[in-house]
Amino acid sequence: MIVHSSPIRGGWRRLKIERHLDHAAAPAVLDEICRAANGGCSNLLIDLDSVDSADDHGIAALAAAIGRIRRARTNTRVAVLVRSAELADALAHSLPESGVEICRDLSAVGCETFEVSAA
Repeated sequence: MIVHSSPIRGGWRRLKIERHLDHAAAPAVLDEICRAANGGCSNLLIDLDSVDSADDHGIAALAAAIGRIRRARTNTRVAVLVRSAELADALAHSLPESGVEICRDLSAVGCETFEVSAA
């Protein structure tokens, strides 16, 4: 698993997870999502577009981290970008009525993915 975190426009922070979302990655996924949310961003975009494989443990860790964020920071908007229909369905079942937006493309989220320059 590889994780990239970067600020994007509109008060969002993008957390891009690549490769595997599985039992081996689950603890790191939980830590990275909570760290990104605690970094002062008002909104969090979890980008799963580059996830090649996922299992129940990885999905459960993702759902647990999102649940923690939603309970601790009720005004934080959380969106998950996932183009895989299978992964989107698994997340929808793991996050029922959570207030999390599961989107198949960025236009549904309403944030731009241009990274904010460090300058």
